Amino acid sequence: CYLCRCERIANCHPLAKCLPHEGSFYCQCTDGYEGTGTDCWDVDECDKLQHQICPAFSYCVNTNGSFTCTCWSGFQDNGTHCLDIDECATGDFPCPDNSTCTNLEGSYKCTCDPGFTRNGTLCVDIDECSLGLTRCPNFSNCLNTVGSSFCKCWEGYQGNSTVCEEINECLDNITCPEHKIRKPYLYVHVFSRWLWIFLILPLRMVKY
Repeated sequence: CYLCRCERIANCHPLAKCLPHEGSFYCQCTDGYEGTGTDCWDVDECDKLQHQICPAFSYCVNTNGSFTCTCWSGFQDNGTHCLDIDECATGDFPCPDNSTCTNLEGSYKCTCDPGFTRNGTLCVDIDECSLGLTRCPNFSNCLNTVGSSFCKCWEGYQGNSTVCEEINECLDNITCPEHKIRKPYLYVHVFSRWLWIFLILPLRMVKY
């Protein structure tokens, strides 16, 4: 048979095939291998054709007689290309509380929100008051809150984060309700007593 004659005459390598040629035979290494036919070894396609056979954002892995393309971490294979994975959109990210996830090509980053700072793997509150980051006006105190701070005027003062002014309580109609209500009554009450003592009482004491 043809194959029997080829194997007997050509003495091909196990990874080669025997082919007829001008009344004789010759050995040719199969795809993925190279050599004389009687000796065949693996072709490292990754070393020779990395950028031609694999898509961007992937690396080539050589195998016996072939190769595979594997997408980099942070990318996924759609069959022909390696596409970026948006970890922030999929929720597949370990960002700490009080931080914002920003997608990057093949990765992501976690940024602490305003009012917070990085402390190891956590985003902790910044005490703007103790660090002097919040400048409050005179007659006020700085109060730290989670992620922020604010200025509070002293009692008896009013204003905002830029100025605190003294409150004139005398201009407030409800500041002294007791005096405004009882003072006229006091005058009438005292006047009526003196009227009784000096005018009405003597008249009653007069006998006709």
